Formats: sequence, structure tokens, C-alpha cells
Amino acid sequence: MRKWKLTRAFSIVLCFGLIFLVFGCTKPPKQELENAEKAINSAKSKEAHIYAEETFKKAEEVLNKAKTFITEKKYKEAKQLLIEAEKLAKQAETEIEAGKAKMKEETEKMFTDIKTSLEETKKLLPQVIRKKIISKDDAQNLVGKWELDFSTAKESLEAGKIKEAKDKAKSLLDEVKSKSEEFKK
Repeated sequence: MRKWKLTRAFSIVLCFGLIFLVFGCTKPPKQELENAEKAINSAKSKEAHIYAEETFKKAEEVLNKAKTFITEKKYKEAKQLLIEAEKLAKQAETEIEAGKAKMKEETEKMFTDIKTSLEETKKLLPQVIRKKIISKDDAQNLVGKWELDFSTAKESLEAGKIKEAKDKAKSLLDEVKSKSEEFKK
């Protein structure tokens, strides 16, 4: 009976020792971390943060959460998240071309809106000048600036600088619409 108790006690200690060995001494997932960071850096260098923003942002968030788990020594959870972060970064890379096409289309639509707004504003100028809200020289300078900005935005788009073109077009559209509203008052 005593021998049986000793064998049982030894078995319990051995089981706990093995559990501790398996779960308590795991190593940080260095290779997975390196792979995830490499995939995210690759995606960023291809401008995924601009053209596949949502998926890229999710990859970064998952990577950061994994790093938190690593500092908390939750290596199993960290490893899973690192694999997910790498997968998301690679997915973001595959979404870049579609994102560029969508942004280009949006920018071209803005160009149409800019043209329309510019024409409407130009039609308002004679009466605004008569009311002395703006001088003829200032009106000409303003329209000249807008046409130059419009031309610059179109050149950016043609050069493949889609994000830059979109930003310029958005800014110009907002400015023209704002002035137009001001003139209508």
C-alpha cells in the first residue's frame, strides 16, 4: 500500500513537472515575429498603408497585440497572432492594385466635380465683381491659381502619384466650393 502511494505521488509530481516543462518553458516565437515584421515592411514599401489601408492597419494592430503577448510571456497566443499578422500583410499587398484603381477612379470623379464647380464659380464672378465683393484682379488671380492647381493634380495622377493627386483634388474641390458658397451669399 505504501509503495502504491509513493508511486502515485511520484506520478503526480512527474505529470506536473512535464506540464511545467511543456508550458512553462516555451520560447518566444522569434521566427514568426521576424516573418510578420518582414511581411509588414514589405507591404508598407509597396504602399499598402495607402492603397490597402484597412487590411494593412489590421496587420499592424495584430502585430502590436502579439508583441504585447510576447512581453507577457504568452508565447502560444503571440505565435498565432504573428502568423495572422503575416497573413494580413500579404493580403494587403494583394489589395494594392485594386486600391489604386479605386482611388484613381475617385480622383477622376473629383476632377469632374472640380470642373463643374469652377464653371459655376466663374459664372458668379461678374456679379461678385460688380458688387465689389472681390476685385477683378483678385478674381483673375484666384481662377488662375485654381486652374494651375487643377493642372498640377492632373499631372500627379498621370505620373502615377494617385494619393498625391487625390489629396490635391480634394483640397482644390473644397476650396472652390467654399468660395462659391461665399460668393452666393
